[in-house]
Amino acid sequence: MPVTDATITMTSSGYAPRLLTVPAGQKITLRLVNQGAGGCIQAFTIPSLHIQKIVAPNNSDTITFTAPKEPTKLTFMCSMGMYGGVIDVI
Repeated sequence: MPVTDATITMTSSGYAPRLLTVPAGQKITLRLVNQGAGGCIQAFTIPSLHIQKIVAPNNSDTITFTAPKEPTKLTFMCSMGMYGGVIDVI
């Protein structure tokens, strides 16, 4: 089921969930909740959309963007590409 609002939790082992499904062409809001993760994990990045949000440990923030109009897969990751996931645009 596609969502337009979701929470991504940042922990020392990466991001959860690692897969989100969102509707094409819609405004998407992601709430980023950092549960004590440091280092590169705190720099949540969606490279293809030129989005990066740094969320300090034990803080939260939001990002809002419009999903592409065509189905695609958007990769998200930390600033070093070590941890990540996928936003499936349908």
